[in-house]
Amino acid sequence: MTEEVKDKIISAAESLLKDNEYKDISIRQVAVLSGISIGTFYRYINSKEELLEHLKIKFDQEVYNALLNQTKKKTSQEKIKIFFDTYINCITKYNYKFFVFFIPTLLEKQSFTSESNNLDLLRQYIKEACKNKKFNEEYSQDYIFRTLSSFFMGTIFNWCFSMGKSDLKNDFFSAFDTLINKFQN
Repeated sequence: MTEEVKDKIISAAESLLKDNEYKDISIRQVAVLSGISIGTFYRYINSKEELLEHLKIKFDQEVYNALLNQTKKKTSQEKIKIFFDTYINCITKYNYKFFVFFIPTLLEKQSFTSESNNLDLLRQYIKEACKNKKFNEEYSQDYIFRTLSSFFMGTIFNWCFSMGKSDLKNDFFSAFDTLINKFQN
């Protein structure tokens, strides 16, 4: 029952974030939408910041599971492209407001590139491509990773700052092909 209530709280917050910015959502709103009292909310989640962390974990797990399913029996280059396509599909499933609340946290903690199992998968895909001599040896695995992940973060930030008015997938993949071609043998 404990996980069930926590899941309801997280789902309610996720739903509210589709139309509202994180700063504009109150614990009261989350509790009401969850069908629980504010006291019950605090029994399961200690703060709004903890709720934010649960939302990030849920999103990351959704992406991770999708990546594992979609990259089976694919080449390393296909896996890299699938990585970004899957992320973009998961991101665009929500309104840009859902992601605006992650940006200050990511910048403050500088955690985008250090705390993600998903990014470990990207590192693994790049390592496979390098091992299979699909990338030019003049570029290190770390350089390729930092370049691709930085470009990806920048594209997401621009999408959020444009309030979701740009085409995230098109914006990313129009330049991705140029970047990836530069690295390939």
